[in-house]
Amino acid sequence: MSTAPSEPAAGLSPAPASPPAPSADFAEFRQLWQIDAATLGRLKRLRPVIDETLDRLDESFYAPLFTAQPVRLLMRDPAVRQRAVTAMVAHWRALLDGELKNETLMRAVQVGRRHLELGVSDQHMLVASQHLLSRLIPAIIDAKVPHPAEAIEAVVRMIRLSVSISMQSQADAAGQAASAEEVRRQTDRLRDDLRTLEKFAYVDALTGLFNRRHFDQSLAAAIARTLRHAEPLCLIMADIDRFKRINDLYGHLAGDDVLRALGGVMAKLVRRDDILVRFGGEEFAMILPSTTTEAAVLCAERMRLAVETLSVPLEQGAPIHITLSLGVASFVWEETTESFIAAADAALYRAKQLGRNRVAVRPGPTVSRPSPRRSRRASRHSA
Repeated sequence: MSTAPSEPAAGLSPAPASPPAPSADFAEFRQLWQIDAATLGRLKRLRPVIDETLDRLDESFYAPLFTAQPVRLLMRDPAVRQRAVTAMVAHWRALLDGELKNETLMRAVQVGRRHLELGVSDQHMLVASQHLLSRLIPAIIDAKVPHPAEAIEAVVRMIRLSVSISMQSQADAAGQAASAEEVRRQTDRLRDDLRTLEKFAYVDALTGLFNRRHFDQSLAAAIARTLRHAEPLCLIMADIDRFKRINDLYGHLAGDDVLRALGGVMAKLVRRDDILVRFGGEEFAMILPSTTTEAAVLCAERMRLAVETLSVPLEQGAPIHITLSLGVASFVWEETTESFIAAADAALYRAKQLGRNRVAVRPGPTVSRPSPRRSRRASRHSA
């Protein structure tokens, strides 16, 4: 999508000339949202991800932003709507480029004033910001950039800076005595929503467990720790037996109920340091740091027995009973993340072949390095 920095801030028509906001105000806002050299440096390193995300924004992204009154009325004209989109993207691109020029912050001032003239609520800026972050946060995580939490925080701080300046400008133009601290309190709502968005990027919405994104990052970190400290590491892959039959007989809503119930049972059986995720579909995975093969097998067997007694009620008819097949693999020195997952998956497949509702273990050696020390945490599963 082409950008046009000269477009009016609100994407409609040029706003009347106004005296610029004092630079001291910008310094105050920079301090308020902790915009420092480290933040700008992270944004510069994120530019390829940010630019690609902005380039991919399409009508499905913008449509929800133009539904509220009076925005919907203003955007009936396609030409006006396109100018608004172009200006919006140009502002976000300049805001997140790692330079933070005063002219970019002045554009945020103009946005606030123009919104006041048009009768657009300051809530519109909050909604637009949340919507943008709902695209940026998953993109940053999927790009596997170094230190993703810090990268996301840098983007969040910059967007909160822009929203705060726009809200301050709108309040000042309306003759309200709104201090930066008052604007900060107003944008606390944005902060809370952003935390929710960040959580959703790592959490499976159906079961409430962690998702595959979190699994990928956590497994890489667990392997690095195992290599560094020569501690054991195990991975369990689990799959609901004949889950397709449940969907076919009872419907997908009943299948969702089964997944939620199973996730709840499994979550009660994990330690604090274990990482349980919904891997995809009816498959679950659990990373067990500092855990021997024997302890991991005991953990898997406890899960199998707990699921065997699980009863999932239906609105009509008898409750659903399920069984679980599980595969256990211990990390082998110098193998890759992919081969570790494949080993646990192969053990799971073996459990299915042996008749389902059982635990199978990866055959062969567990480590090819001198015996790791057995930590206290390693023995908790066998307690």
